[in-house]
Amino acid sequence: MPDLAEREIAAVEGVALSREEQTALLQRLAYWMIRNAQVQAERDEVVAMLDEWLAAMPQVRRQGDAEQVFTHLLIPSGLRREPVPGYVDFVHRTFQDHLGAKAAVESRDFGVLARNAHDDQWDDVVRMAVGHARVAERGRLLRQLLRRADRVKRHRERLVLLAAACLEHAPELDPEVRAEVERRTGELVPPKSARQAESLAKAGELVVELLPGPDGLSDEEAAAVIRTARLVGGDAALRVIARFRGDQRPRIRAEWGWAWSSFDAAEYFEKVLRGQVRPDHTVLFETAEQLAYRPRLPELTSAQVAGDHGIPEAVLEHTR
Repeated sequence: MPDLAEREIAAVEGVALSREEQTALLQRLAYWMIRNAQVQAERDEVVAMLDEWLAAMPQVRRQGDAEQVFTHLLIPSGLRREPVPGYVDFVHRTFQDHLGAKAAVESRDFGVLARNAHDDQWDDVVRMAVGHARVAERGRLLRQLLRRADRVKRHRERLVLLAAACLEHAPELDPEVRAEVERRTGELVPPKSARQAESLAKAGELVVELLPGPDGLSDEEAAAVIRTARLVGGDAALRVIARFRGDQRPRIRAEWGWAWSSFDAAEYFEKVLRGQVRPDHTVLFETAEQLAYRPRLPELTSAQVAGDHGIPEAVLEHTR
């Protein structure tokens, strides 16, 4: 039985959609927008698509035309909005991805998901699809990701890492598939050299959540993990580096000392450098903003400054 608010909406619009009917339409729109790499859709185009979709929903068509259904979907509900006249989008990209992933699974579009998985705009869609899928479908999708990783070498790391990130959305999964994903991920993470770090970093933020440490890592692995995070950048990467702030192995200290310029100077100082720098530490100063923190590193006996970057000579003299 609809509540008063629902009855008022129905009376105004002449359309009363059930939750299932509303979700079905929103899923189709979300999936269309994802496939077409659109964050907004033209109003007239959405109405035209609704007119086509309503052919399979005669119980809705009897209540009103596509224009009325479109207006009904825009009733303030937290689901949809019209950001500028003539266009619509989803309030939250996560909600769009959730609906689109569910539509992809219901359409059994696992090949579409695998073909687009190299695009970071599809990361969450693929992960959510794994969550929506049945056990056998999850295995099918993950196998397709690994097969494509073998065929498309330039996306190999990204596709394997995406498969690994999908595991947390797969509480039930064929043990052989899980073991294969974990084995392939173990070949990439942790990186063991600067070259591997640079290759992994091309996968972007996806790799950051899989970076381990500091416990159990060799000098080479720990340094490569920090380098990977530095090359990716962002808040999550900074949190990875901050885990190593108490690691006083020379090679690791050098890596997190060189990473400063990849992040906000003040935030990096507070979360990584403060209270951790020793006399023999290597810290690279590249900007005047970084040099302003030099007096707050009293233990540092010398400073490496790369170029002057417009830094006054008097400031440079103060650091020597």
